[in-house]
Amino acid sequence: MFYNPGKLYGDLTIEDLKTNNYHANTRNRLIAEAFYLTGDIEKYGSGFRRIREEIANYPTMSLIFNEVPNGFEIELNYIEQKIITYKERDLERDLEFLNDTQIKILKLIADNPRITQKGLSEIVEINDRNIRKYINELKKIGIIKREGGDRGGYWKVISKK
Repeated sequence: MFYNPGKLYGDLTIEDLKTNNYHANTRNRLIAEAFYLTGDIEKYGSGFRRIREEIANYPTMSLIFNEVPNGFEIELNYIEQKIITYKERDLERDLEFLNDTQIKILKLIADNPRITQKGLSEIVEINDRNIRKYINELKKIGIIKREGGDRGGYWKVISKK
């Protein structure tokens, strides 16, 4: 659950946040730009749309908006958690649990196991920090692993098959 003190900026409403038909404004464009340039955010003004797109892959998950005194809350919850263990996993089944960016990164690694994070960043068109985040997620669920060192190593796509 996330709580935001204060009201939404401008004429934005909770109902607007539930749709993709609104224009977001920033209170402080300089701070937003600083976060963008440091890689702490990918874009500004599109977060709720991107959250809805990501959780669409999880049919038991929901995003709930609530107006509360002096602010609003956003609740992200699920009825059934998706858990994948290494023993249950095979690559074909994993693909249904990955988002489009993770699949793109996985395919690029499969095509070129020696691809660098910088190379992935340029092709996928997201910053190095987010590439690292996606790679760590793929490593955590056991889809890829690093063979060898940082300089001379390569990525290995792991499949039970």
